[in-house]
Amino acid sequence: EVAFRPGLSANILLKTFNGQVYSDFPVSYLPPGKPMKQTKDGKFIYKSNDFYGVRVGAGGPELKFDAFNGDIRILNQESLIQRKRL
Repeated sequence: EVAFRPGLSANILLKTFNGQVYSDFPVSYLPPGKPMKQTKDGKFIYKSNDFYGVRVGAGGPELKFDAFNGDIRILNQESLIQRKRL
């Protein structure tokens, strides 16, 4: 769980093995990256990094979150404070 100030603008890469992703911020999906191409024993091998990307706001710095067993929560700091008051 991570909280950011309102007005966040970032490109966020996400990956979770056994969990879900939640965000308070409106997001738009980024196109997937190209798979990495390798050659082994005369055969082509294509590997994906398994991250998917979303853009928050106008985009900006790249933030990367990876979870194995658990959820990724990207929260608006103000809404988090309001929930704790209730």
